[in-house]
Amino acid sequence: MKGDTLTRVPRGFDKDHKAAAYLMHKQFLGFREEPGAFATSKDFYKNLLVTFKALAPLVQFLNEPLVAAESPSRKARILDA
Repeated sequence: MKGDTLTRVPRGFDKDHKAAAYLMHKQFLGFREEPGAFATSKDFYKNLLVTFKALAPLVQFLNEPLVAAESPSRKARILDA
């Protein structure tokens, strides 16, 4: 996991919070580093799929609040406003 981080835990959270390392992230980047020749190997697509499947739960977790915010009831309230 890589990405830009804050220098300290955000206000309102204890610096010893069990998720302090994650709370300090400004972004979450999941990646896999391979040599350039890997892109033309016969196993490239198989390994790419494995990598995407490994990252999918993180992406789903991070997207849950966004999906919930776009629920039909919320859209109706916005349109009625």
